[in-house]
Amino acid sequence: MATFKKNAAANLGQAVGTALFLFCLYRQISTSLGLASLGIWSVFVALNSISRLTDFGISLSVTRFVALFSAQGNSKRAAEIIETSFITVALVVPILIGSFLPLIYKVVPSFFSSEQLVVVYRLIPITSLVIWVNMLATISTGAIDGRGELSRRAFLVTGTQFFSTLLAILLLPRFGLFGVSLSQLLQGVMLVVFSWIYLVKHLPELSNFPNKFSKKILKDILGYSMNVQFSSVASLLFDPLTKMLFLKFGGAEITAYFEITNQIVMRLRSLLVMANQSIIPKITEMWELQPQRLSLFYTQNLKMLYFISAPVFTMILVFSKFFESYFSIENNDLFVIFMKTKKVFTIFAIEFKNESFAEEELE
Repeated sequence: MATFKKNAAANLGQAVGTALFLFCLYRQISTSLGLASLGIWSVFVALNSISRLTDFGISLSVTRFVALFSAQGNSKRAAEIIETSFITVALVVPILIGSFLPLIYKVVPSFFSSEQLVVVYRLIPITSLVIWVNMLATISTGAIDGRGELSRRAFLVTGTQFFSTLLAILLLPRFGLFGVSLSQLLQGVMLVVFSWIYLVKHLPELSNFPNKFSKKILKDILGYSMNVQFSSVASLLFDPLTKMLFLKFGGAEITAYFEITNQIVMRLRSLLVMANQSIIPKITEMWELQPQRLSLFYTQNLKMLYFISAPVFTMILVFSKFFESYFSIENNDLFVIFMKTKKVFTIFAIEFKNESFAEEELE
């Protein structure tokens, strides 16, 4: 129980830190470069979501498999899972991303003005690198989660995010959005290196440099990850497609309004969801050792989460004036409409997400 509370507190701390760093960065972009630049940046942020399709769900499946074999005391198998996943993503994802780049270069002129395209073309290559490195970081940090050491992962992520935000603010006046991308790339590299060093230290079966690859293990991983990936395609496509539509028919500033509203609501949601994600290793352990208690445990957890979410999301409307001033938003009516709409849908999304999660884990 002590570990459970520690992991929940760590996830909550990471969610708060991430939100603070993000809103600090967004304010700097909106005040230094304007809301239109923030709208452009939000589209590239959304590409991180759709890019998850290129790894077939492998990076997000590591936590589940590492937790499973750690609960069984099979550290060797857990290490093989980590290294096979890392090598697969390291080799396959760059090829897939590279194959999509010609299409991206062909499509973007339809959504951006000629002035904005100068910035966009400069961001595409470095954003591709950021996406690739972040996927590798997801594997190494996901392995730490699978071992039940969520507090260690939260410390690593929050620490590197602090460095990235500080560096982005320093680079922003001179290099613009390219400087922000560069800071994110450095954060991803640091996260991969530091998390791998931590894993090697606490998992002796893991190589100092990933070099163990197993086709059988990859087949087992894909059997699970492809099912998870298929069920999440709609959610992965939602953010980038929505922003592209706003960009096409409303412009970059309207896209920025949506991004700010979306981030406010989703970061508040993450305070609930990330704290609740600490049950993942616990559910996997109960599935192996106490399956008869799993249904009751999950039902109680879902009731508590849904009961808390409604009043919490209502509070965001109270602070709408503050957000309007903080991000230099002029069209307050449109901003409030976005806030109200996101609030309603997010409350129901929390329940749906947790029901889907339960079905996946029980399967």
